Amino acid sequence: QARAAGAQAQAAHSAGMMGMIGNIIGGAAGAIAKSDASLKEDIKPTGKSTKDGIPIYTYRYHGGDQVYRGVMAQDVQRIRPDAVIEQDGYLAVDYSKI
Repeated sequence: QARAAGAQAQAAHSAGMMGMIGNIIGGAAGAIAKSDASLKEDIKPTGKSTKDGIPIYTYRYHGGDQVYRGVMAQDVQRIRPDAVIEQDGYLAVDYSKI
C-alpha cells in the first residue's frame, strides 16, 4: 500500500508538472508520466483522441482532488507500444511519442 501511495504521488507530481492536455499532446519533449489506469479514478472519456486515435480522458489520481486530462497507458500500449515503458511496476507513457 505504501508503494502504491508513493507511485500515485509521483504520478500526480509528474502530471502536474506537464500541465493540461495542450502541453501533453502538444509534444512536451521527453515527458514521461505514469499513466497506468490502475493509478486513476473517476475516469471519463472526453470524446476526443490523439492524432493516432488514442482516447483522451479526464481523471483523478487515487486520493487526489485535481482533475487531469490525458491518456491511459493501456490504450497507448495497443496503438503505440513504442511509447509505453514500465516504471516501478506501473505503465508509463512517453508523451513526446504521441
